[in-house]
Amino acid sequence: MVLEDLRVTSSYMKCYRAKEKAIVADLETEVDDDGDERFLYLFLAFGASIAGFKHLRRVLVIDGTHLGGKYKGVLLTASGQDANFQIFPLAFAVVDSEDTDAWMWFLQKVERILADSPTLAIISDCATSISNAVKCVYPLAQHGACIVHLARNVNSRYSSKHLAKMVTEAATAYRIRDYRDKFSKVRATNSACGVYLGKIGFGHWSRANFRGERYNIMTSNIAEQLNNALVEGRSSPIMELVIFIQRMMTRWFSARRKKAEKHRGVVSVEVDKEMTKNMATMKGSKFGSKERVMLAEKKCDCKYFDRIQITCGHAMIAADSLGLTYEPLVGHWYKTTTWRETYAGLISPEGDPKDVDVPEDVKEGCDAAVNLKAARSP
Repeated sequence: MVLEDLRVTSSYMKCYRAKEKAIVADLETEVDDDGDERFLYLFLAFGASIAGFKHLRRVLVIDGTHLGGKYKGVLLTASGQDANFQIFPLAFAVVDSEDTDAWMWFLQKVERILADSPTLAIISDCATSISNAVKCVYPLAQHGACIVHLARNVNSRYSSKHLAKMVTEAATAYRIRDYRDKFSKVRATNSACGVYLGKIGFGHWSRANFRGERYNIMTSNIAEQLNNALVEGRSSPIMELVIFIQRMMTRWFSARRKKAEKHRGVVSVEVDKEMTKNMATMKGSKFGSKERVMLAEKKCDCKYFDRIQITCGHAMIAADSLGLTYEPLVGHWYKTTTWRETYAGLISPEGDPKDVDVPEDVKEGCDAAVNLKAARSP
């Protein structure tokens, strides 16, 4: 794809970065045999997102979706989940395909704003290209599989929705003993499936065996929600897609900032609902066994409290017996104060270039890019 045909040039991107100082943007190109500069990759991240991500649980969901329109390509995304269980986009990239090279390039850019660490969890589908790139760029991070994609793969391989459901139940179990019980049923039903899951790695797809913390994020569904929100922009030329993303992020930050500021509870709206549901479970009390609760350590033998960091029914019973409120027991990632801090940054909507002070050396490059575009316009 020739850059000029895509309505994006190196000078144009330099100009864009100058006008939007709170943006990290990189453009990768190559020169073909005819001397034409051809597009390879484009990376985009907003400063407000980079700052806001520091207030989220350290789980990064990565995914890719195909672009429509005249020029085909793939949009790669890296996102987290905020205190209110909403998707929080960190970075975007437009690449030619979902191969290992593209994922490597994207993750190398992401690693510049989110460093590799044993405390980081990365969730994705089971694609080999993603796995190879994660191992290379994020060797310290814990890599987990999306269980929805895993279940689809199981159903496709063994033509059994029932087996896929059993695998999902084993994958989502909180306790090792529950996982073992459910996985033994999978192997008893289809031994080949048991071997297949073993080759993938039990720690890769099973919550009970996962070495890091993935909390409630067992799928890449939040990334698919982002892809759906971008449907309209995905058929546009690249710079129009960038502007579409910027406008979307501006709206999201503004609306969520207002919602968080308006909320008066100690924990976010959705976490409060989750706790209410757990309370209802407690009052219905169908617990068939007694579980040991350690409130000071925020642990319970059921492992829900440990892994999600939201009070389970057992912890609520224990807190009630001591006259304690539930909210202080919840992880700080879910607190309203954290929710507000996440959206404290600003993402400016696309403005009039005349209102922006652009350095002269950059302005000359911008003018050249605009003149080239005008000369090629019909």
